[in-house]
Amino acid sequence: MSMQESFNMFRKTWIDIDFDALEFNLKHFRRDNKELIFVVKANGYGHGDLKVSKFAYQHCDINWIAVSSLDEAYHIHKHVPELNILVLGYTDYQYIPIAIENNITLIIPSLEYAQNLPETSHGLHVHIKVDTGMNRLGCKTANELQEIINILLSKGVFIDGIFSHFACSDQKDGDMSKKQYNQFKEMVISSNYNFPMVH
Repeated sequence: MSMQESFNMFRKTWIDIDFDALEFNLKHFRRDNKELIFVVKANGYGHGDLKVSKFAYQHCDINWIAVSSLDEAYHIHKHVPELNILVLGYTDYQYIPIAIENNITLIIPSLEYAQNLPETSHGLHVHIKVDTGMNRLGCKTANELQEIINILLSKGVFIDGIFSHFACSDQKDGDMSKKQYNQFKEMVISSNYNFPMVH
């Protein structure tokens, strides 16, 4: 018996997934017919990425999911190829052909990343990340954003979306989120680019 098997034998914890509640929540957020990107990274936060992804697609009209890494995306794509998948984390250049071959959408995390995209990036689908205060990934200025757009178009990369990440969305006053939202909105407008998805 392995250490892991032994450990699991003596734990009396489990997760019950209420698919009725999941369906209610997903449909609630889709009530205005906006596209919803269902985040299932880290194995659906322990709830089973494949199980909830299949359910969301089959029962809740969810066509987009997001994960943190290409390996998560690849795993889900092999089982639910109809889903559109966005990888929210950094993907090394050497794996870009895998993303293209499997119709997986990557993010552009910085101007430097865009500048160093290899020739094998032609045909890649991407969303551009804008850093408005999370301070992890993303371009920080309107000039950087414009340069990224120009580079991607010159390399035959499809720009399908642009997004940011609210750093303090759980704070009651919402001041930081409002500030981030306004900064993001200004950058999107200043780019003068018609992004299919803004999120």
